[in-house]
Amino acid sequence: MFLRGAWGWVKAVPWWVWVIVAVLILWQADRSHQYSQGVAHERDRWETAQRAADDAAEKAAMRRAEQAQATATEAKAEAAKATTETRTQTAVAVERVNHAMRSAPAPPAGCPDAGLLPDLVRHEGREAVERARAAVGGVPARPNP
Repeated sequence: MFLRGAWGWVKAVPWWVWVIVAVLILWQADRSHQYSQGVAHERDRWETAQRAADDAAEKAAMRRAEQAQATATEAKAEAAKATTETRTQTAVAVERVNHAMRSAPAPPAGCPDAGLLPDLVRHEGREAVERARAAVGGVPARPNP
């Protein structure tokens, strides 16, 4: 009974209405397919851009690491050079002090200056100590008076 009533209703609708309904259904299906293709295309574009950004970030990190390594190597070389120069200057100053001490005349036995070093010896020794302190990052060297 229901089918007979439904078939009667279907037959009552003109054929051109059914054609319009079919065209609308096909048009909506095509739009849905195009939307799905657009979403897939955008996802592919996004993934490609993301891979490119990741590659660029990795390359930049590698460049920074190489630059940091080069800077560290250069700093180590400069520190070694400065240490060698400081040690050499200190050794020279110590040798001058030793020479001045050996060549200085012995003060007389009751002289009040008997315990003091000659000016050259005090000056050279002070400079050597200050350079050594500055080299190890301690008290900064004072300018020569």
